Amino acid sequence: MDLYPSSAPRVGVLDTADDGSDLDVGDCVIRLLTTPGFKHWMFIIPLSHIILSYACPHILGLWRGETTKKGMPVSHLFSYLIVSTLCCMYISFAGLTLMMGLFGVDEQTVISQNMFYARSLFVERHLLMPMFAYQFWNTVTCLTYKSLGTKTMIIHHSATMVLQVIGFLPFLHSECFFFIGLAEVTNIPLSWIDACEAKPEWKEQWPNLYSLCQASFASLFLGIRVIGWSFRAIPVWYKLYHLWVAGGVRSSTVALGFFIISFVLSAMQIIWSKVIVDIGIGEVKKLMSGSTPTSPLTSRSRSSSSSSSSSSSSSSSSSRSGRSSAGNNNSKKMR
Repeated sequence: MDLYPSSAPRVGVLDTADDGSDLDVGDCVIRLLTTPGFKHWMFIIPLSHIILSYACPHILGLWRGETTKKGMPVSHLFSYLIVSTLCCMYISFAGLTLMMGLFGVDEQTVISQNMFYARSLFVERHLLMPMFAYQFWNTVTCLTYKSLGTKTMIIHHSATMVLQVIGFLPFLHSECFFFIGLAEVTNIPLSWIDACEAKPEWKEQWPNLYSLCQASFASLFLGIRVIGWSFRAIPVWYKLYHLWVAGGVRSSTVALGFFIISFVLSAMQIIWSKVIVDIGIGEVKKLMSGSTPTSPLTSRSRSSSSSSSSSSSSSSSSSRSGRSSAGNNNSKKMR
């Protein structure tokens, strides 16, 4: 059973840089805009947020008149959390589907034959395009609700959008299952953490669940975004460098852009990891001792960022408003 039908050919493996060597970023943008389903993603994500923001207080009677400490309507925040989590779950599942060859999607073994220039329609339609639409909405949301966004997060979301655009060269489809898909798994536990920050009584009512989500996020972040990320990113950088030196890259602009953005995002994840892991270890100890959990690891702006990293860096990588406690400004969710 194929849950992701697409027109043939599903995959085109290009073994040389001759075909398409004249393409550049502008052509990638055109390919993105003309990909089937693009308008649907760009329309459905914000529309879902708007509908939920209205329906929760006015139709369902939920959180009517309630606001966060920074003045954001709780119904708007929870609508954001719901839509954002669903996006992360979809993208994560698409990455898992590609990696494991589920539901008849057998493209990974084919596109792996050419790390940089194999093309997968599945990757374009279910990873690159949804992630672009998601990060575009994230950027607009951060600009609309100041409590959700900082300059660092806006830069992060914008940089992530650029990476999706250059993927339409095509570029690096063979690694999208991990860098786009599996990386989003780390953001899922943060939904409950952010919800509890808006409704502190939930944190008090279910302290172990709150601590479990914090510990899960720390473990996933370290395992996927630091250790796993490094093991996959370093070989990609090494091979791309040698391909560039040998004159085999299709677009120097795309290659340079990828190097700069991926270096910055990777460095930030390593910087954040110490703070995140330290807090995660603390939450594990609380779970074991039965203590009440304290402040959160992150907030829902979908881009991990610590107060210390914000002062030392100006962009971020998976995956999300500052908080008043120790964990408040330590990191922000990376979507």
